[in-house]
Amino acid sequence: MPTFSQGSLPDMTEEVLGNFSAILESMDFAQELELLGIRKLHFRQRKRAIRELRAMGIGLWRLGLDFTTVSGHIVSLFRRKPGDTAAQRLKLALLMRNTYTDIFRHLI
Repeated sequence: MPTFSQGSLPDMTEEVLGNFSAILESMDFAQELELLGIRKLHFRQRKRAIRELRAMGIGLWRLGLDFTTVSGHIVSLFRRKPGDTAAQRLKLALLMRNTYTDIFRHLI
C-alpha cells in the first residue's frame, strides 16, 4: 500500500469525517421512513429504522472515502513515469466514484 506524507490524506480524512458527522446529525430520513410505512407515532420502529439508516449512511460514506486509498494503490502500481501522483489519485478516485454512482443508478 502507498505511504502518505505527513499532513496529507490522514488529516483530510479526519476533517471529512468530522464534516460527515454534522451532515449525518442533520438528516431526518423522512422520505425513507414514509417509504417504509413507519409513522410518527411508531416510536420504537422509528428509532430502530433511523439507527439502521444512519448505519447505512456511514457505511456508504466510508466506502466513498476508500476510493481515495484504492486509487492511490492503483496509481502506485501502474505509474510509469514520475508525475503529480496526488492529482492522478484524485482523478482516479473521482472516476471510481462515477462508476459507483452509475452502478447504483442502474440498480434503482
